Amino acid sequence: MDKIDEGEFAIYIDDSGSPKPDPKDQYPFFAMGGVLIKRNDEQIIKQLVSEFKIRWSIPQEQPLHGNEIRSRKKGFAWLGKLQKPEQDRFLEDLTFTIISCPIIVHACVVSRQGYLNRYLEKYGEETWEMMRSAFSIVVECSAKYTGMNNGSLMVYFEAAGKNEDTLLKQYFHDLRAKGHPFDANRSDKYSPLSAEDLSNTLRGIDS
Repeated sequence: MDKIDEGEFAIYIDDSGSPKPDPKDQYPFFAMGGVLIKRNDEQIIKQLVSEFKIRWSIPQEQPLHGNEIRSRKKGFAWLGKLQKPEQDRFLEDLTFTIISCPIIVHACVVSRQGYLNRYLEKYGEETWEMMRSAFSIVVECSAKYTGMNNGSLMVYFEAAGKNEDTLLKQYFHDLRAKGHPFDANRSDKYSPLSAEDLSNTLRGIDS
């Protein structure tokens, strides 16, 4: 196994909701977020998750999909057959497992209506997909944290489709080459990283 650099970090991200600025979309928010970890902590996290699965007789290869757990469907249909106290015990154990992991949870949530009010009239068809704004914010903030800890950052995302995956990779490469994409005067109060800082900190992106 290759030795992991002491300062290497990774953020694993996913999104929720449609990223397109469509006024007819009834879903009020678009969100993108995930967990930021030190790569040297991966084994600790894997061990905690593995022990949780053992306690509840869950196959090691089965993902802990939040939607399936909440709905008690598919791989977690068995959870709905348990008595309420046992279901509560499962969720408490899952929560304890998550907060025991050495992770930082980070996300950007965009109000669809607020986004439309602010940008649609001004930019019309040129209005960005909300994914570009959310991705840029999540990755840039993660890079800030990583830089404060003298580290480098890998970005991993859940593959969704060829077009979406290509867009995310393009957003990433634009961050490295040009810096954040936002209006310089409006964003200056957030002390954004320069393109050079981002290029030095961001190692790569993969699905």
